[in-house]
Amino acid sequence: MGLHMSGAADQLVSRLDETQHKCLEMLGTIRNETIDQLIDRFGPRECARVPKGILKHARALVQQTYAGSGVDGAHAYVDLPNGRRFYSWPSKRNHAREFAYLADLLPALSAETYLTAKDITARYLTDWAWYPSEVLPGAGGVVVEVGAYLGHKSMRFVDECIGETGKVLAIEILPENVEILERNIAYNGLKSVIDTRQCGVWNGPGSLTVQGKGRQRNSLVGLDKIDPTVSIEVRTDSLDNILDGWRAEGGPSHVDFMILTVNGAEREVLDGLDRWWDRVHHLYVAACYTVDGESTYDACMARLKDRGADILPSTTPYEIYARNPRFGV
Repeated sequence: MGLHMSGAADQLVSRLDETQHKCLEMLGTIRNETIDQLIDRFGPRECARVPKGILKHARALVQQTYAGSGVDGAHAYVDLPNGRRFYSWPSKRNHAREFAYLADLLPALSAETYLTAKDITARYLTDWAWYPSEVLPGAGGVVVEVGAYLGHKSMRFVDECIGETGKVLAIEILPENVEILERNIAYNGLKSVIDTRQCGVWNGPGSLTVQGKGRQRNSLVGLDKIDPTVSIEVRTDSLDNILDGWRAEGGPSHVDFMILTVNGAEREVLDGLDRWWDRVHHLYVAACYTVDGESTYDACMARLKDRGADILPSTTPYEIYARNPRFGV
């Protein structure tokens, strides 16, 4: 795209900064159209205003097949051909603007449901935020997801890994997210497979203030470079206590795969995983934060190595994959 451009296209490109140019190029790639064709379709003003959100997941999104979508009460939903329905939050203004550039390519979606499609593209339909096969359990396996958000990955664990003979414990901090999480579970008939807990996971019981932005970037710690707009009090507990409670209710006695995505509180979460440590086989830690000037990656890596964990090759500078050699011993 961009070769042999007309004078109008040259003039437009010359006015764009680097990000605007990338967004326009991505739109052309997604639509398989040249800059001249984009100008003919949207006009030069709109071509200069392509939202930068189009750089994230939109290309993969338009390659998927959707069976339908809608809004039911306060929640949007998208249906897939496999019969699954995914509830999520309705699009915000920036998502609706992004959808306007792609609407003709996505006849089963609407401006209100576009964000939901983005969520399930990232979490359920593609491998962008998925895990390597070496840590994924098979049929009948047990997964504990700390930071489960709306449960889209929880459903994927059932559909692709553990089946309906396995178990998932989906832990989420925000009550409004848990409402959607439980709606997803109920609608899709997964109450016997996926259990939920609304709780902030920490190093012990108590209550703390969760701060963050929006419904995803929330934390029990003060993240560097994040100016919080959300602040609510939540109940907290340790993984040891949460898993003891799950076990007492008939839950599993071990965990095949544990996911920690707690936005900077990973150190404290690991400190609260003691009695159950030898019953956890594989562990994923999203450790891409800095708290009080300290890298959560370094802090978590030190804790895992001190416990004798094997650090797996899939580990990156922002994510840690570990195997516990003491599992089952």
